[in-house]
Amino acid sequence: MKNTNDVNKEIAARLIKVFKDNWEEYFLFDSLKDRNISYELFFSAVLNAKQELEKRGVKKDDFVCLLMHNSAELMSLYIALLIMGAKAAPVDPMKGSDEIKETIKYVDYKLLIHNLPAANAGLLENFQNKVSVGELGNIFKLRKNAINELNVFENQDYNGLFLLSFTSGSTGIPKGVMNSFKNLYLTGDAFRKAFDFDSKNIFYHNIPMTYMSGILNMFIKPLISGSRIIVGERFSAVACMRFWDAPVKYKANTFWILPTVIALLLKVDRGTKGVDYCKSKRIIGCVGTAPLSPIAKKEFQDKYGVELYESYGLSETLFVTTNSPKYGDKFGSVGKPLEGVDISFANDGEILISVPWMFLGYSNVSTKEYFEGDKYKSGDTGEFDKEGFLIITGRKKDLIIKGGVNISPKRIEQFLEQLKAFEEAVVLGFKDQTMGEKIVCFFVPGMNYSEGKENIINKEIIEKLGRDCQIDVFVKLNAIPKLSNGKIDKPKIRAMHEGEL
Repeated sequence: MKNTNDVNKEIAARLIKVFKDNWEEYFLFDSLKDRNISYELFFSAVLNAKQELEKRGVKKDDFVCLLMHNSAELMSLYIALLIMGAKAAPVDPMKGSDEIKETIKYVDYKLLIHNLPAANAGLLENFQNKVSVGELGNIFKLRKNAINELNVFENQDYNGLFLLSFTSGSTGIPKGVMNSFKNLYLTGDAFRKAFDFDSKNIFYHNIPMTYMSGILNMFIKPLISGSRIIVGERFSAVACMRFWDAPVKYKANTFWILPTVIALLLKVDRGTKGVDYCKSKRIIGCVGTAPLSPIAKKEFQDKYGVELYESYGLSETLFVTTNSPKYGDKFGSVGKPLEGVDISFANDGEILISVPWMFLGYSNVSTKEYFEGDKYKSGDTGEFDKEGFLIITGRKKDLIIKGGVNISPKRIEQFLEQLKAFEEAVVLGFKDQTMGEKIVCFFVPGMNYSEGKENIINKEIIEKLGRDCQIDVFVKLNAIPKLSNGKIDKPKIRAMHEGEL
């Protein structure tokens, strides 16, 4: 294994080379603002953003909270913080107000930057030391001789904390996952090698840039590969109706396609624009963040002629396995381990993972209980087949993955308890062909229950927890099944209703 100094030098050399080799080439095709941004202009924006942050007192080791929708400005702020030695704490502005406040309370930030519309003014009143992106001015201005300042990447400690990202925990508390830039670089480079990504790849970015997949998969990995990125519209059911517009306009050839997007495209894409485009190009489709239905995979590949390469990873371990042209592709698997990855299995089949880019720990919950020795307990169960491909067989975690987003059922249950909506309720995830999983609430009516109460409850959930947490199906029960120890018998509930939901 390389020592820290060697890795720091390697990262600096790679970043400097990427910018120098592509200086006059386009880096970002910003379909949101209809502008093309060269590597030179992007690096100028990084330096301009750094200057603006320093004006506002941000120093080395300070946290900056980024409550931001997808934008080229957000991407430049990540790299500006990197070269300052500061720390990024991104938060998804599409979450509910209560969850945003709950998450940000775990960040002792120096500055909060947002690009929220005026309609969100009420939410912003909860936070101090905030500034809008607009108040930073137009950072996308060329700086004279900026190429001579690329040495800012040298003499950096890329092993320190750089990114604090939050993921839903089974306890309902959002877990702060701490990662260094070295981690992002090493795992991104290992994934890059599996596909030979380089300047010929044009990635279509439509994943939230405050999520790990939006930061690592579609920004850092393309950056260190010297590739191009199309900044696209964040995925949604409505956005899927115009999914192919930006990729066709800017000639995308590399996608990170969430299983939810695959299912939605198969359902709503009735035109020939995407089909014709994909069949005229050599397209690479990477898939991850949630399980992909074998049926949906085959239908998508048959319709669009795009080979889909499934992978597996976690915010804590980053990339673990992948199918790829180089590693091979096995239907029904999530691929083979990347170079340096060591996988074993506990007695109950839980996947235990050791990677050279293991996260630095959790910022707000105990880290030790998630490890068995030096291996991270994934919460998923699996096995290797005879050819060394990893097969995911199930999940131990009490989490729901809906549309590629981790959702804590316990958090929803706690919220329902606060509302005093039902006498008793339990929330479970059930398979859904489009979203991967749907949220089902089993409840026993209380004294104040009346028909239609479910719609009122969902409005409260959307406002406070976010639209991702909206309950898809309510099931009324006379009683919630319990075990002899008084705990809710979730397996029994699931077995009773699996076929009807």
